[in-house]
Amino acid sequence: YVTPIAGQNGGSGYAGSAVCGKCHAAQFESQSKTAHAHALQRAQATDPGPGSHAEWAFGAGTNAVTWVSQTGEETIAEHGLSFYAATKSLAITPGHTTSADIVYRTFDPVDTGLRCFRCHSTGPLTLAAGYRIQPSEPGIHCESCHGPGRAHAESGGVKPIQNPKRLSAVQINTL
Repeated sequence: YVTPIAGQNGGSGYAGSAVCGKCHAAQFESQSKTAHAHALQRAQATDPGPGSHAEWAFGAGTNAVTWVSQTGEETIAEHGLSFYAATKSLAITPGHTTSADIVYRTFDPVDTGLRCFRCHSTGPLTLAAGYRIQPSEPGIHCESCHGPGRAHAESGGVKPIQNPKRLSAVQINTL
């Protein structure tokens, strides 16, 4: 059972970057190597510090990685220590005053960890069993800037897609 999170479009208009890559291979290959493409991924058991028991790793690791875990059906914890590439060490996560985890209510209208997922993934977020957060596509990919591309892909490129060069930063960040 998976349900869209309120405020999301349910994913019907998103194709996913692999579909984009079929026609735009060079752009797909180039973008796949960027830090944006790796802005969110599943945490690895070999990650240092809190990453070894976290669910998600935010950040590509070129500057830093911050770990996040779902701690209950209605709570998300941002771990208090992040890994910083420059020093190859753990230190307090940006925005924290101590190394303690900050726990957010998942559905808090103001202070929610869902904001992190919305910016570090592409497409709508859904909830699986136990209210587990499921990003459509971890990382920042094609449709984060170009908007939903299913209609464009299904039309063989006949239907236009957004050109981010014509959008303001505010418009891009509200796609």
